Formats: sequence, C-alpha cells, structure tokens
Amino acid sequence: MELTPETINRIIELATPVTVEVDGKTYATQSLIRVQEKEKLRNIPKCKTVTSLDALAALISREAVNLYPDSNLFVSCSGYDRVSVYTDVFTESLERWERQELYACELKDAPGWKDDWYDYERAVIALRSRFVPNDGTEYLLDLLSRMSNEAKVSTTDNGMTQSTTVHQGIALVGKETVKPIVALRPYRTFQEVEQPESQFLVRIREGRQGNEIGILEADGGMWKFKARETIRDYLDMKLYSLGEKIVLTL
Repeated sequence: MELTPETINRIIELATPVTVEVDGKTYATQSLIRVQEKEKLRNIPKCKTVTSLDALAALISREAVNLYPDSNLFVSCSGYDRVSVYTDVFTESLERWERQELYACELKDAPGWKDDWYDYERAVIALRSRFVPNDGTEYLLDLLSRMSNEAKVSTTDNGMTQSTTVHQGIALVGKETVKPIVALRPYRTFQEVEQPESQFLVRIREGRQGNEIGILEADGGMWKFKARETIRDYLDMKLYSLGEKIVLTL
C-alpha cells in the first residue's frame, strides 16, 4: 500500500509526544529526555575494569583526581573479588541525581578453593599449587605421605576428633589422632595482598579408589570479610598521599 503525504503527516502527528496538565502536574505521553543532557552524557567515560589493585590505584592517582578535582572519590571494597570507585552524587552531566562508577577491579586469576574429597595425587597437587605454604599445608602433606601407599585406613570418630589406623597388608603401621581443624591460606583474593588465613575441617575416609582426604571450609565465610579489610588497608597505603579526597569503605 502506498502512503500518501496526508497519511505520513498523520503518523508523524500521532507519534509526537503530547503533554497534559492535570491538577497542576504535567504529564507526557512519552518519556522525554532533554537534548542538552543527552549530549553531555556522551562525554562521560564508561567504567574501566582492571584486574589488579595496583592498576586501580594508578588510575585513581593519575587520572581520576585530575578528571574530578572537585569530587571526592569513594573506593568501595565490596567483596574479596571486586572493588568499585565512585564519584560524589552530582547532576552536572546526568539527567538525575546519580553516582558515576569510574573504575572497577575484578579478580580473575586466583585459583580459589572448592570443598571436596581428594585422593592422594589430587590432594598433594592442590596443597602445592592452591595454598600459601604454612604449618597447615606441611602437616597435611606429611599426613598424606603416610597414607599414600597403604591398602586400608580405618577410623574411629567421636564427632570432635578422628583417630586413623593405617594398615599395610596384615601389618599394623600406626594409629594417630588427625587434627580436626587446620589453618590454611588458599589463593583466593588479589595477589597484591596477603591471602586470608581461615580454618578448614580435615576428614579421612576410605574411598572407591583408595584413601581420601576431605579439606572443607569451616569458618562460615569469615575469610571474605578479612580479605576486604586487607584490600582496604592496601589501597589506603597506596593512596595515602591523596589525603581526604579518597574515602575507603567496606
């Protein structure tokens, strides 16, 4: 169907926003945006995401303080794996009262830790590659070395401690009480800061493929709060020279 000029003009007329005043309040048939404000929005940079705290500190100290000389910069350590940087609330370049998120730092390369049951090989690899060496990893590696080639492990468990008897063939090798809780420090937050230490429950059982060890988180996730505090303290040190312009929060 061919549209006549009259039909086209009528469509344009119907598509044009209309404002109506009711009880002293003005309403519109469509959402309206001021053209001037829309143009200004184009000049606001998009949030820049980096993967290290040092890169974030460099952006704040070398760029943000110059771009926003009259604004405080709020650094929110909202998680063990994310930090965000915001400006003050302002309206100069925005359509309404808003904060502008300038930068974000997201954790990408930490191996982290997943509660599970591990056979000898997987447990040794995990303890060597996913944890900061400490007394806890040394204890578990020593325990594993005495379990690795044995035919059978029998346990006595009273709910608080677990006694393990290791057998090789028909010979009794030894009996010891396994520590129920061990302090470990997995790599699970940004590499620039000290990895938070937390408590892990250690369990031993005989699995289908041989003896297995369970290394299970036992601090209720409190390590995440410790990580946030450590990140805040690190950024406070890196940005100390900027004074009160930087506001660090958890």
